[in-house]
Amino acid sequence: MVQKFAKYLALKFVYYGECSEEDVDIYIYALEAVIAPLLNVVYGLIISLLFGRFLEGTIFIIAFMFLRRFIGGYHVKTHFKCILTFCSILTCFLIALSLFQNFNLIFIAISIVAIIAWIGILISTHIFENEKHKIEQKKRHKIRSISVSTMFVVVSYVFLLKDFINIAMALVFALFIIFCGLLCAFFHQKQELSTFYKE
Repeated sequence: MVQKFAKYLALKFVYYGECSEEDVDIYIYALEAVIAPLLNVVYGLIISLLFGRFLEGTIFIIAFMFLRRFIGGYHVKTHFKCILTFCSILTCFLIALSLFQNFNLIFIAISIVAIIAWIGILISTHIFENEKHKIEQKKRHKIRSISVSTMFVVVSYVFLLKDFINIAMALVFALFIIFCGLLCAFFHQKQELSTFYKE
């Protein structure tokens, strides 16, 4: 869907003389890079509205996109799977938000999830030694991942202590999902390497 729409728009640009035929692939790629995240946001906001949790959904979307940008994670193969996965994750968060009503239980759950996600991200920054990156880039990525995840844990606890429980849950859930994405990326990379060495 995203690729077809991006191709349609790029061909319209060629038709109207906005770009040359040689550059059409570049335009398709650029349009896909804009349309896919935009669809995630639009669908996410619609789902949040349907649940009556627009603020919490918006905070989750912003937190997730921020963390995803600066820490990384797993990339699914198609835009459709990406949108479906994101919408499913957001729906799970909004359902969990509706189910948790006991403050003590919420505090314990947020604390456990935040600590697991934070430690997982700290460990994963040492596991992912991608040979494509230079040493300096690896160091910068590790420092950035640790700094951003630490900031999210601290900010989540501040919101939690100020009785903004839903905002704290949105931040912690986004952090936990990024950690899960990093785990998926690690296992996927490990599987690709084992397949490579078998050949």
